[in-house]
Amino acid sequence: MRYGRSSNIVRGMTLVELLVVVAIIMLLAAATIPRLRPEMDRSRIREAARSLQLYLSSARAQAMATGRPCGIQIERLVNYSAAGVANAIEPGCSTVVTQVESPVPYCGDSIPVLNPPSPGSLATVTMPMPPSRTQATVNIIFTGGFTPTLVSQGDLIQLGCQGPMYTITGVTATQATAYIDVSQGLSLPWNAGSSPVPYKIFRQHVKSAAAPLQLPSPAVIDLTLSGPDQAQPGNQPVYWYFGPNDTSPVIIMFAPDGSVSQVYAGQNAPATHPITPICLLVGNRQNVNDPNPQNWNSQSFNSLWVAINPPTGLIVTTDLSATSDNSAAIYQTRTYARQSNAKGGE
Repeated sequence: MRYGRSSNIVRGMTLVELLVVVAIIMLLAAATIPRLRPEMDRSRIREAARSLQLYLSSARAQAMATGRPCGIQIERLVNYSAAGVANAIEPGCSTVVTQVESPVPYCGDSIPVLNPPSPGSLATVTMPMPPSRTQATVNIIFTGGFTPTLVSQGDLIQLGCQGPMYTITGVTATQATAYIDVSQGLSLPWNAGSSPVPYKIFRQHVKSAAAPLQLPSPAVIDLTLSGPDQAQPGNQPVYWYFGPNDTSPVIIMFAPDGSVSQVYAGQNAPATHPITPICLLVGNRQNVNDPNPQNWNSQSFNSLWVAINPPTGLIVTTDLSATSDNSAAIYQTRTYARQSNAKGGE
């Protein structure tokens, strides 16, 4: 009996045929992916802007819930040497945002009691020299329990738990030096020979337990074009200025009523109290500090503004309304952000 070949045998692909199919797939992918990349970048920039808006809203809600200032810290892109020295990589960029909060005000180690009577921790102010036209310097002596390690340079102290704030410039075991700006004609409520009074020390912010926000690549906060807005177009700068070796973060703090209380931008720069919108430009990392102004993030309609209205704390995300290769025309690109703040946002 003879057996023939079965007609049910299925012939498979040869190695050569398989390699041809793989090569065709790779060619199609190589032709398609570059066309999809701009859309992917656009989607990630929009995702980053929305995430930043939500993160800002979370910090604002935390300030209103706790009754203490809370905000965000926009980290600059830096690296650190073996000695711990910060070296700027792209200081105009930020890909990480952290939440910061103000600790509970420090009022000394002792509180007033009735039985036996005790006044608690007090501060006595002396003025070693007459005030200048711009500032007055005072010495503050603490009694009734004081821990100097809880206080640092830059903290604010309020004497008598009311009135203006003095900025602390130095601290010892029982004393501190501080100054106050008198350039606007402020009269000092506490001067040489004052009696001991209670005090509150408002300490500088610290990072909170909230997880940091990492923006998806290639999205960044373009700090070279971000900054406070202005009431009218003009020749004044409309973005923050940072020195060439400045690696300090930008800090935006919300008050317990939800408004923006303070903004820190620039190394050793004093806190500012903005009244016009704060505009953060979210764009593509490769467009930051490009030598050709036409390639800036302000020229790309993929970029988005995340704007904060300081008096209300309202946060909105808007598109760019216009582009120009003139850096002074950044004001026009913020039109939608400005209008959204005025109309109540999105």
